[in-house]
Amino acid sequence: MTTAQLTKEQLLELVTQQQERINALENQVRYLVPRQFGFKSEKMSTDQLALFGVAADPESPTVNVVVS
Repeated sequence: MTTAQLTKEQLLELVTQQQERINALENQVRYLVPRQFGFKSEKMSTDQLALFGVAADPESPTVNVVVS
């Protein structure tokens, strides 16, 4: 059956189902985007910090740096 052959009630039901699907997908995107692209804590060695002219504690072999 093509869309031209569907009744008004069937079309309204189809629109409702599609809107529910869109809402579910939007919720998934809102949940997953921060997990994928949110802030991360990465370890950086003192040698790497020296490349940027940043002084680091010589007692600590690694430093936590927040990157976005």
